[in-house]
Amino acid sequence: MKRSHFDTNALDIERLSIELNRLDDVSINDLRLFLEAIRKQINSFDFEGPQSNKASATPATVPSEPRNLQAVPDNSAVELNWTTPFFLGPGTIAYHLFRNGKLVWGGSAMEYNDTNVVNFVSYSYIVAAQNAVGW
Repeated sequence: MKRSHFDTNALDIERLSIELNRLDDVSINDLRLFLEAIRKQINSFDFEGPQSNKASATPATVPSEPRNLQAVPDNSAVELNWTTPFFLGPGTIAYHLFRNGKLVWGGSAMEYNDTNVVNFVSYSYIVAAQNAVGW
């Protein structure tokens, strides 16, 4: 039986093709060596070119919620104030104030004096922040 020996470090595609035609004459061990040589040849190819420098980015998103909303009752008024969101995002921040689920004010200030209220009636407030992306 004819034995074939492979140089697994200096194998090229043409040699692989020639050896492939002789496989019927080789032993199982030689077949294992042949396949290992193919694997090494393929792994030696440089499929990637030079790479650029790394870059990072944080996708723009809406701001987080305004913090510390406080409602202080007064005579025929409710004084409201809050602090900025942790995350502002891109653009100018605007605020939207809702009383009992309905929009009552919008602007850039972090305070509002709601005078369209009636004494001894309970009101519920929430505030939302908006930036260039949305709210």
